[in-house]
Amino acid sequence: MLNNYRSNNFPKKRALEEADHIICISESTRNDLLDIYKVDKKKTSVIYLASGFSYNQESDITSNTHSILYVGDRSRYKNFYNFVKSISKSKLLKNKVNVNCFGSNPFSKQELILFANEGFKNGIFKHIAGNNDVLKRLYLSSTVLVYPSLYEGFGLPILEAMSLGCPVICSNTSSMKEIGADAVRFFDPSSINDMTVAVEQMINSEKDRKFLIKKGFERSRNFSWIK
Repeated sequence: MLNNYRSNNFPKKRALEEADHIICISESTRNDLLDIYKVDKKKTSVIYLASGFSYNQESDITSNTHSILYVGDRSRYKNFYNFVKSISKSKLLKNKVNVNCFGSNPFSKQELILFANEGFKNGIFKHIAGNNDVLKRLYLSSTVLVYPSLYEGFGLPILEAMSLGCPVICSNTSSMKEIGADAVRFFDPSSINDMTVAVEQMINSEKDRKFLIKKGFERSRNFSWIK
């Protein structure tokens, strides 16, 4: 991914040179910055993002129906194609577990063709748009958030899900290892099979989900806007 940004003509270069100080949203982002632009590390600081959601154990009700949540853009490095393939090859998941895709644009013609070619029934993949209230309800009602991106500077949905008790499985690359730490289930985003196994495990095992929910709550408390 980073090879796309190594040109001296990349528009951030001049801004970085003129800045008195540079805030990075993760150590991973800072390391990329130092590697690509050779800026002085003393000129940088890491300030993490935080979830804007709060969890109320008494009023926030979860669902007993299995569903998979995907949040955000689905193009390019977001790895949505491999994600669809990983669900398609699973007898446990395919056409048995709904996949809710929140945000970005409605499904494209190419995506609808992909669903059809992979043998999914109409309505298994659902595009959902809305505000943060809608997104919060999805986190609360979903069995698991799957975040298959090849590269992220932070990966805010991972933190949002953890803060609301939604188990997370995500890629083992870039900042996602840093943000998720021991509170998420990782997979190799280049391996469809590895992704399938991870999702199946989380759908199959209430014990594993409860473990990640507990760890996720603990991990998310390390990130706050006050900090």
